[in-house]
Amino acid sequence: MNISSYNITDVSYHYIGLQVLAGMPTDAERSSQIAEISRNVLKFVTNKALRLMLPQPSGTFQGVGEKICQELVHFQFARSYGGRYEVTEVGSSVLSLLASKNYTTLRRLMAQIHIQTYDNLRRIVKNHIETGKVWRPVVESGLMAEERYIEKLLKPTFEENSEIEANKILAEQNGLNRSKIQDALHDKIIQRLIPDQRIRVANFRAICDRLVSLRLLNQYRIRKEGCEFIVSYSPCTTDNPERAWYTPLDVPLPDGNSFLVFFCEPDMANRCHQDALLAAIDEAFLNLSTEGGYYDIPDLRDWVCQYLLIPEAAFDDGLNQLLDRKPRVLSVGLQYDRITARRRPLVRQRSDAALHNLVRRV
Repeated sequence: MNISSYNITDVSYHYIGLQVLAGMPTDAERSSQIAEISRNVLKFVTNKALRLMLPQPSGTFQGVGEKICQELVHFQFARSYGGRYEVTEVGSSVLSLLASKNYTTLRRLMAQIHIQTYDNLRRIVKNHIETGKVWRPVVESGLMAEERYIEKLLKPTFEENSEIEANKILAEQNGLNRSKIQDALHDKIIQRLIPDQRIRVANFRAICDRLVSLRLLNQYRIRKEGCEFIVSYSPCTTDNPERAWYTPLDVPLPDGNSFLVFFCEPDMANRCHQDALLAAIDEAFLNLSTEGGYYDIPDLRDWVCQYLLIPEAAFDDGLNQLLDRKPRVLSVGLQYDRITARRRPLVRQRSDAALHNLVRRV
């Protein structure tokens, strides 16, 4: 089965769907269930944007409820019965894990069920592990007229063949439309990376975002040779890793084969894992630029996650733990104008949920 949902970009949407289905009256109609899930997802996305001081979502999320329910059925977390959806026994166990805050087991379960259910999602994970980084260009209108600009955008993927591929794309496009050129570049890159499976650009983008929420992928933005890219890579591996914070997931597949992946899952409550993170942060400070003694947390997150090959969320968990150490080893600050969706601040794991995007060594 292939995943086709473009607007389910966060695994939290599935948890919202399960909670809504479990909490509604047993005689609720399917249309009411779907509408309530859509409303709750919109509320979740809106509250998240407010918490991170980001722009409000532009969409209404009206169609997301039905797609969430369909996926819950695919996962066997819910079933369609008597004109409505109802939570299955497996779905109830997921809700129990969520209620008991057993997030480690829940993350492993959700990673496994996604890999097991969706062929194209599994292929994207496998490709990132085997190939390494995937460079998706961010086309800038002001640079499109520059000679060889499109070629430079393709260079990380096609190397010596980038000029040939750039000329093909420009010949196929009728005029220099930024969004069409960008989609054409992404499509060309996806075809090169995954030639045996047709994955549309919007679908690839949405799957990558969901894989980040599953901690199976990281994404960051970078400028290279005057060009901007979204770079994605996996903190997981299919080889037996040296670090103890990897968990093997041997996922049985519908065709009788299995997919073995080592899931990167550092326990940031563990002092040794905290020390490894702090050592990586010290190393990052030697390589990153400082402003008034403070370092940019999004830059630090990108650098450390690549250095240790850990998920972005694990970095945030660990940084929160380090900030709670006595005596203090780090202090933080905030600069509002640096916050964007791709440059997320750190949310402190306290009742006040304060935001910070600057950090320094004490």
